[in-house]
Amino acid sequence: MKRKMMLLSLATLLITSLFLSACNNDGEDASDEERVLRVAYVEGYGDMDWYHNQTELFEFQNENIEIEFVSAVNYSGRYFGDSMEEVDEVEAMRELMDSPNPPDVVIFESGNVNVFKELITEGHFQSLETFISDSDMNLDDFVPSVIEGLRTYGNGELYALSPHYTSTAMIYNKTLFDDAGVPYPTDGITWDQTLDLAKQITSFYEEDEVTKYGFAFEGYGYSDLMDRAEIYSAQLELEMIDENKEYVLVNNDQWKKVFTDLIELQENNVVAGDDFFEIMYSSYENDEPAAFYEEDIFLSGRTAMTLMEGSYQLNDFVSMLEQAKLEENFNEFDWDFVTYPVHAENPEVGGPMSMYPILTVASNAQNADDAWKLIEFMNSETYAKIKSKSNNDLLTRKEYNNKLDQYDVNMAAFTDAPVSSITGDYYSYGDQNWLIQRLGNRLLRFVDDDELSLEEALTYWEDYGNQMLQKIKENPEIDIDELQEEIYEYTRSLQEEFWNQ
Repeated sequence: MKRKMMLLSLATLLITSLFLSACNNDGEDASDEERVLRVAYVEGYGDMDWYHNQTELFEFQNENIEIEFVSAVNYSGRYFGDSMEEVDEVEAMRELMDSPNPPDVVIFESGNVNVFKELITEGHFQSLETFISDSDMNLDDFVPSVIEGLRTYGNGELYALSPHYTSTAMIYNKTLFDDAGVPYPTDGITWDQTLDLAKQITSFYEEDEVTKYGFAFEGYGYSDLMDRAEIYSAQLELEMIDENKEYVLVNNDQWKKVFTDLIELQENNVVAGDDFFEIMYSSYENDEPAAFYEEDIFLSGRTAMTLMEGSYQLNDFVSMLEQAKLEENFNEFDWDFVTYPVHAENPEVGGPMSMYPILTVASNAQNADDAWKLIEFMNSETYAKIKSKSNNDLLTRKEYNNKLDQYDVNMAAFTDAPVSSITGDYYSYGDQNWLIQRLGNRLLRFVDDDELSLEEALTYWEDYGNQMLQKIKENPEIDIDELQEEIYEYTRSLQEEFWNQ
């Protein structure tokens, strides 16, 4: 225990020393005047630690600035199972920003980007262009796709900055490629090229006792047809429903091709599906539990390529790899990254990306100077240098993403990809897109289980989905849980029909 405390103290001393030596007046305040900086965020859960962790270095350097946190919506009761009505987060944040005591800084996360986008159009935030031009900040030091992505929210104008981001790259097993004599994937690779390489890998290893897939959409193996289709089609920007949210659009040639291609690839073991998940768990039923690393389709050497998010998944992978190396039967292999595949017909659209926290200055901020001071500091070289010492999260200052522990790998795959149109603006719980996706997910499982043809599933999806959209149009206040229950009952009745045939 004493040794642990000593190490912790040394680590704290190191970070503090780095902070003090690297400051170079970044965010330093020449005035001793006591001031309050109001920082708002969308969702509150009663736990302020995460937000304090984001701002504590700034507070340490600016002791005369007191940060006061406030949330637009308080969801803390959900931790205790309290029943709560859904809240219009856009309206809640609008009311807070228009109140007599508005926030100075507003923080958004990837899950509520839709709130940010809506409020930008209403003029609730100040452009950061003048702040940046009057400072020493150089936007060329940042990951280009992050800055471009943030600009898309403001129709070309920059209203926010973010110190962290996460993007996805493709990781590949160099050893499997070498043994098969197949060339490695390269940066800028397309989906067609990726799947062609995957077919070559599968063909070479098809006689092996253990199935080796060319590609897996999910590193942990399990993904159903809906999961794979959403990942594969996202960059094509295909819509599930029309702009007016009246009609389901999945029963068309574009969506049919996506589903047909993926079904064929899975049937030929080119792409891993939920069959890997079933194989894994059959070992437990036979009282032969596999080693922990066997549950990861890439770490176990069962796929040549998969997609990997560059923050949580990457950190988990490295941790599991180090642990697996201690296991007697683990087969080590060489690996590296390339950029996320793009569609040849839409090459300018990269893979999924999200920025966090997204920091903005309110248009009616009472303390705009300190608001910018906080944003400038959290996006400074000092902040990036310190954070790069404490974790492997991707930093928007690209200089600090070059290394991954002791591994000499292509981390540029996470920074040099095209800008993404998939920037954390996910389907909101209970909206029409979310409900139609849920319906499709259940129907496509019947296709996976050979209980429905693809054509039948798409027809059911379109017909019943249109009925649901009409219900919502006629009654916008309809209970979302009631609609979910209707989806469940509808798909269960279909399944009973299949069983009785």
